[in-house]
Amino acid sequence: MVERCPSGALTYRLAPDEGTIEPDLPMQIADTTEITETGPILGPLWVTGGIAIKRSNGKPFEPRNRVTLCNCGKSGNKPLCDGTHRINAEREARKGRGTEGVIKDGKRGLKGLRSLIAFDNKENIQMPTLSFAQDIRPMFRKDGIQTMKDIADFDLSKYEIVHARAANIYERVVDGSMPCDEVWPDEKIASFKQWIDDGMQI
Repeated sequence: MVERCPSGALTYRLAPDEGTIEPDLPMQIADTTEITETGPILGPLWVTGGIAIKRSNGKPFEPRNRVTLCNCGKSGNKPLCDGTHRINAEREARKGRGTEGVIKDGKRGLKGLRSLIAFDNKENIQMPTLSFAQDIRPMFRKDGIQTMKDIADFDLSKYEIVHARAANIYERVVDGSMPCDEVWPDEKIASFKQWIDDGMQI
């Protein structure tokens, strides 16, 4: 049971003078999903395998075999997750505004092997360079792509189209007028902006 603790907050040793027993985990970073009474919500980032972590000031964070990092930007113990995302989700649900961080399209899976997680001055997580094929194209849903084709002859599934009109698309997703089938959450908008800033990799 202790070995299943994702954050590594629970550990054990067989004897006082022996080292801590740790499970053999791969080097990976994964989004997590938590099931609540109001539905699934986005949980912390689960980082395993001793991946190096540092802050924007260059100071390293102690490498760990397993650790859960803040994925909502509101933890009081950054960069670690302190469960604030659950409190926020419950508060939003009570207010009738839906669940903050809710997962509407199923679980968000493995992000893949990475050597570093960096934090900006506000302690928000910044991911490595994004690509259109892996990160941006999946943001546009099938219905939205088809609607844009029908009304504007505008194919959001094509890299060259999105690349050429990226600035305009960004303005539209910020004001909520695009995509036409949904309003993007801040997380998606930030990822699209990061893709632009990173040079719009294919």
